[in-house]
Amino acid sequence: MKSLPDCKTEEKVLNLLSFASRMGKLIYGKEKLERYLFSKGDKLLFMASDSSLNTQKYWINKCEPNDIDLLMLKCHSKSSLAKRLGKNELSVVSTSNQDIINGIKKIMRED
Repeated sequence: MKSLPDCKTEEKVLNLLSFASRMGKLIYGKEKLERYLFSKGDKLLFMASDSSLNTQKYWINKCEPNDIDLLMLKCHSKSSLAKRLGKNELSVVSTSNQDIINGIKKIMRED
């Protein structure tokens, strides 16, 4: 599991994920995320800093064999991530919008 380099980069990424949420393109919840893993296109998953060890192991085991990046958000807990994205509580989240994923990858390369 990787992590973003700093809180400033996380803020940029969360701005894009917030936009995805407003567009209705945010993916969260175990079943929806599992279906997303088998869809076409590039994928990125983001995990809150205080996710349980079981949650971390579960998603690492789902992502690694499929060569999917799972990124730990060091500066955001489940509640702060959820608040930022307009939800109640989120451990793991992604987006189905490829333009947003490409934008996030660009931010990660720059920082």
